[in-house]
Amino acid sequence: DPLSVHRARAALRRLLDRSPVDVVICHNPWSLVIFGPSVHRRGIPLVLWLHGEVTGTTWLERAARLTRPRSVIANSRFTASVVDRLYPGIERAVVYAPIELPSRPSSADRDTARRAHGLAPDDIAIVCVSRIEPGKGHSVLLEALGRLRHRSWVCLIVGGGQRPPEVELLAHLHGLARRLGIADRVRFLGERSDVADLLA
Repeated sequence: DPLSVHRARAALRRLLDRSPVDVVICHNPWSLVIFGPSVHRRGIPLVLWLHGEVTGTTWLERAARLTRPRSVIANSRFTASVVDRLYPGIERAVVYAPIELPSRPSSADRDTARRAHGLAPDDIAIVCVSRIEPGKGHSVLLEALGRLRHRSWVCLIVGGGQRPPEVELLAHLHGLARRLGIADRVRFLGERSDVADLLA
């Protein structure tokens, strides 16, 4: 919606006029397309924080090429390896998402949590936490687990479908688990606010 883009850019310009800013970091190409030109006109250093693979072929990524940032922050070495598809030769750095590890739970708390998710004391717990989208590898995970039916494991998939393609993929994953004969060992937990506790 061009009008909403215009309003967003105007709001950013007002913010930049009111507050001294050392650098502007845009997360992923879409925000760079929207805000990058306004940042460039102010002469403020612009950085792109890239959270996933880019191909350089989508209309949004082609539009992002029109506004070159000073550098790119990537969330992984893989993401950093594909930056040249958008900005050949640009300076880049890998910065992993900081996470605070929870304290180790007591044995009783651990056993209670495992029982709540249907894990026997000797079961291997495999926990996958991510958005439900093709690039996250859920199908690959389920295919691999289908080959490990002889092992004692339970897989907890944390994350829910929000947009229609994600809801469709989630339905596909349920069907895939049934076809592979592992549906009774794969738990789709949906979105959760207690991920750190669950992982602990």
